[in-house]
Amino acid sequence: GPLPDNAAELLSSAATRTAIGALEDAFDLVVIDCPPLLGLADSPILSRLVETAIYVIAANVTNRTVISRSIQRLKAAGGHVSGVILTKFDPKRESYGGYDYESSYGDYAYNYGSTPSKADNQASNRTG
Repeated sequence: GPLPDNAAELLSSAATRTAIGALEDAFDLVVIDCPPLLGLADSPILSRLVETAIYVIAANVTNRTVISRSIQRLKAAGGHVSGVILTKFDPKRESYGGYDYESSYGDYAYNYGSTPSKADNQASNRTG
């Protein structure tokens, strides 16, 4: 048919729904790669037409606010987000911000998270 003025019209059409349905009938897994969410209508429109969406996040590039708004936008469009894929992650550059596990038999203390100070341990032993 004729090209629509914008992609949103094409993606919202019955022809697109029919094409996706035919692909889902013919294959066990259909992956549709979409452009970035914010600023474009493609991903929210397609998220309504598919079983689930997987959100791709670039490590150290995409900030939390953008991630949150993007996932909210997919959900508001009627899409279901089943998970995320983290790309460009370099474990040598990353850390968990000092997270560790500590146990001490003498103090009878088990700590999760950052290691508490000696004063914290003493206060914990007095109250617990």
